[in-house]
Parts: sequence; structure tokens; C-alpha cells
Amino acid sequence: MHNMPKLVVDLGTPCPVCKIPGAVFKNGVICKCFSCALEELKAGKKDAVAHLPAFWISDPEVEKMAAKLVSRHHPEAATASICYMMRKKHGSKNGAIVLGKCHKVSPRDKILHGYDYLIILAWDMWMMFNDIEKEALLLHELLHVFKDEKGENPAWKIEPHNVEEFSKVIEVYGLWKPDLQAFAKAIYARQEPDGNYTQLGFAGPARQARAAACQTTH
Repeated sequence: MHNMPKLVVDLGTPCPVCKIPGAVFKNGVICKCFSCALEELKAGKKDAVAHLPAFWISDPEVEKMAAKLVSRHHPEAATASICYMMRKKHGSKNGAIVLGKCHKVSPRDKILHGYDYLIILAWDMWMMFNDIEKEALLLHELLHVFKDEKGENPAWKIEPHNVEEFSKVIEVYGLWKPDLQAFAKAIYARQEPDGNYTQLGFAGPARQARAAACQTTH
């Protein structure tokens, strides 16, 4: 079986850049810590994450967070075998930032590693989020996990988004179909007595630098 790249954070070894304990070891080679890499990313240094592999298995804390979210909000995914991975830099789709992606594994590839799904998160964006934003992103990806029980052979599939629509259509025709009405109801449910919404918004440090970009996760 193929060995996935593994990153180890050693709290007893100083980072070769900032000298603070927490160096990253990539396949046994000492590298700068995640904090230094993140600060260089914020400063716009193109080679900030050059020492990191394109993908790696995520920190165990991500799996713990996912387990909590599945238990509370999406128990249907409890029996799915999911691999959580990091991608060192976000991608883009039609000019929009891709924060994460949920992939259903093909029967052929499942033979290689045993997973039903791969959830891949953009590390450079993930590290700029607070815990609530991380949970929101992770829950979004988990909600794509769906088991079709129809027929004799139940199968894991990708659940599509609840709403697919242009904002211009809503401007002109309003909430003209049931899925839009249900989506609006969910938004209004977050409204406080004073008329404000309890929504989080996208508050990561990268928002100002990418204000013109529309964040998307699938």
C-alpha cells in the first residue's frame, strides 16, 4: 500500500527559522514550523510552503472535529470511512476560491486504501480560520456524504447542494421555487429579536486580500 506523506510537529525541536519549539519534520527532514510558513503566506511570499508536499494527512484534531459534527448534525455519515487531508494551497474554480472538496472514492481506488470518501481542505485558508469557521467548512464537506439506500445495493454518493441559483434571478423573481424558500427559512431562523443575524460571515485574515473573490467549497 502506498505511504501517504506524513508531517510531524516536534514540540521539542526549535524551528530553524524562528527558533521556537515546534519544527515540522517532513519524512524525517527538519523544516520551518507551520507558524513561520503561515506568516510568510500572509506576507505574500510565493515559496512560503515550498517545503510542504502538495497533500498530506490532516492533523488528528480535524478528525475529532469531524466526529463531533457527524454526531451532532449528520449521523448518516457515521458509518462512512473518510480520509481527511490537507492541500498546501487553495485552488480556484471559475475565479472563486476553493476552500475544500469532498470526493467519493471509486470502487477501484477503495481497494487501495479502504476509504469511502476523501475530504481535502486548503491548509493555507484553514489555518486562517477560527474554530467556528473551521467547523462550518468541515460540516459543509461532510454534508456531501450520502448513502443511497434505494435498490438492492446501497451505495455511497455525493449529496448535491440544496440551492443552485443566480442572485440576479432572485432579485427579479424572488424566492420563486421551494428550495430557495427553504434556504431563506434557514437564514431567517438565525435572526435575533433585534433584527440582526447570528451568521458568522467570512472573517479570516485573507478576506481583505481576496474581497473580490467568492468563496466556494464544491
